Amino acid sequence: MQVEPIYSVEDAAARLGITPEVLRRWLRAGKIRGSKLTGRIWRIRESDIQEFLDRTATKLQSEDF
Repeated sequence: MQVEPIYSVEDAAARLGITPEVLRRWLRAGKIRGSKLTGRIWRIRESDIQEFLDRTATKLQSEDF
């Protein structure tokens, strides 16, 4: 059984190439899934990051440029 990586906001934001502030805004808006611990601390699973990236890539591919 393999343990899934879980990231802090700072680490997940770096992985996505955005600022932590933008990621927190996306988490609050529900654009990306995460878990809130002790009311203030967010944690984001690797699978949630991958799901967001897949969804974003699919959306970009479907748009006409």
